[in-house]
Amino acid sequence: IYNNILLMDKFYKLDYRHPTRVGYEELSIVFFSSLDKVREIINDRMLQPGFKEYSCDCFIVTEIFADEYRWKKGFESTKGRDIEL
Repeated sequence: IYNNILLMDKFYKLDYRHPTRVGYEELSIVFFSSLDKVREIINDRMLQPGFKEYSCDCFIVTEIFADEYRWKKGFESTKGRDIEL
């Protein structure tokens, strides 16, 4: 599977973030090769315990391009979070 990901130009990372009493809980679902597959998985998850108690807006889809990366110039820590330079 790892080798197949490297051959792709673009893929989609699916995460899920929902509120809790003390902040947020984030779950990493997996990587997909198409938006159609992402939609299929979101529709399926929305029928499952836990997921169905929240809005589908809790799903986060990130388009990722092979060989592109962030944080190239480093980062700065702030009170709230780290910020990319």
